[in-house]
Amino acid sequence: MDQSWLSLNPVTSGSLNPNQTTSLNVQPLITTLTAGTYTGHITFTFKETNGNTIFPVVTVTLTINGPCLDINPPSTTFTTTTQFTLTDCGATAGTLAVSFSTTDGGSWLSATTSPTSINPNGTSVLTITVNNQILSPGTYTGQVYVVMTDIYGITTSIQVNVTYTQS
Repeated sequence: MDQSWLSLNPVTSGSLNPNQTTSLNVQPLITTLTAGTYTGHITFTFKETNGNTIFPVVTVTLTINGPCLDINPPSTTFTTTTQFTLTDCGATAGTLAVSFSTTDGGSWLSATTSPTSINPNGTSVLTITVNNQILSPGTYTGQVYVVMTDIYGITTSIQVNVTYTQS
């Protein structure tokens, strides 16, 4: 095997008669990989009855689909409390983490998700709150970041740009 993420179970030696088959399980170790396509090779050694040794190679291609997170509506006009629906459009469950920042460094913006765990095709509500009681008239900008980490530790994220005008 030419890739550290490939393992073979059982690793065995023995003999096969002509037309005989055996089964082996290729087990990828995906906890250290990110979303993408990976290729590896497993080389077998066979000694033929005539004494020749052959080395057939099996190519293994592994595709890891990362988590998928969708937001609805994709854009909106912000009020003091604005909600979005987050949907897990991937094949694995994940946990959500939220962070936020403002361009002016102020504390007028906050965000939460509920629930913080999400299953495939499941939803969570992202609530973004603007504390307009502390704002002077003007336009304010900030960002809310939602990061979803799936059960394999692979992440995806969504950024929501917030523009709020205080009259």
